[in-house]
Amino acid sequence: MDNALIILQVILVAVNVIVHVGLILLISKIFKNEFKKNLKLEKLATIGELSSRLSHDLKNPLSYINMSTQMLKSKATEKNTVEKLEIIEQGIDQMSQQLNDVMTFVKLKEPELKSWDLKSILEECIGRLKIPDSIKVTLLEKSFQIKCDRTQFEVLFTNLISNAIDSIQNNGSIKIHVNTCSDETKIEIIDSGDGIPEDKLEQIFEPLVTYKKSGTGLGLASCKNIVKNHNGTIHAKNNPTTFTITLPNN
Repeated sequence: MDNALIILQVILVAVNVIVHVGLILLISKIFKNEFKKNLKLEKLATIGELSSRLSHDLKNPLSYINMSTQMLKSKATEKNTVEKLEIIEQGIDQMSQQLNDVMTFVKLKEPELKSWDLKSILEECIGRLKIPDSIKVTLLEKSFQIKCDRTQFEVLFTNLISNAIDSIQNNGSIKIHVNTCSDETKIEIIDSGDGIPEDKLEQIFEPLVTYKKSGTGLGLASCKNIVKNHNGTIHAKNNPTTFTITLPNN
């Protein structure tokens, strides 16, 4: 009975969260239809204000669902029950990522620049992600110092690596290369996934443009804003799928 009550509470909270996320996505689509390619950051003030309010409302429900799901999963013995709880966990991860995309996009601050070890930032990001055993991630062979806002760069790399994971259907690889000279540093994230649809390749960094079914269209726009915030550039290409970040060394 207690388990049934908890499951009911989880379902009710999940419905509440889905409604809130649905509102965010609906408003995003409205803005996309109205402003299309000419949509600018300042024109997203309304969605930013609404997202800030919804963020507060979504935090507690998502946390409650996550804790309840983990508790039920630890006590579950039937395979069917465990699988259903894992589906709920995947839903939580998706909604959390969508919310993070929105909030990063509308609340980006001026970077607090310090010298950081790039390899340690990447290791921190990879440690947070659920990477299937079928995907091999190759990190840097040595350390590189870069000047950046660590928090913003963790968001940047988490987004890019997460996208790479999503694009790989079965077995695959993700490689991270760094080339540096006196003037600039180039960071490449290369994956063996399906690539970016050609009709989206020139637009993927624009707000509300996405090629993923569950995407908000703000993840890569946030990445571009973060890199631009550091006076750098980011671009993507196919064959293989490669995201290249170029940063000034001064």
